Amino acid sequence: MTRMTVFDRGFMDEFFSPMKYRTFSGERVEGEGTKDDPYIIHRQKVVDKMYHGWYDDDGGYHEILIEE
Repeated sequence: MTRMTVFDRGFMDEFFSPMKYRTFSGERVEGEGTKDDPYIIHRQKVVDKMYHGWYDDDGGYHEILIEE
């Protein structure tokens, strides 16, 4: 039995049951994509946070997260 990958699906499978996430650009994918061995998809996201920062008179630096 050959091991199928994400891209080995036939036209009818793709037409009647399209994949939700077609491309895995920048993602690490593990698993077979079956019910017994589903895909494990590792995604990264960039979180942008803003802080108030200041120096004390004694040279110490402090930051407080700005809650939005």
